[in-house]
Amino acid sequence: YVRGAVAAGILIGWASHQYDLLQARQVGLASLPTGFQYSNCDEVRSAGLDPLYRSDPGYAEWLDGDGDGIACEPYYGG
Repeated sequence: YVRGAVAAGILIGWASHQYDLLQARQVGLASLPTGFQYSNCDEVRSAGLDPLYRSDPGYAEWLDGDGDGIACEPYYGG
């Protein structure tokens, strides 16, 4: 029972952290002026808003190298 309680506590902590990150992202996106587009992915990452989705403020096609609607996504090589 103790291990289960510890695991549940860790999971709740992780979920709370993810929620906080999502809230911060939404606030950051909402603060962008209408029509704003980032110049490059370094700017997006510096703002903590990567990746950007096609529907997000700040998204620009030139940031989406593979055209899948997700700009400044992590690249793992290959």
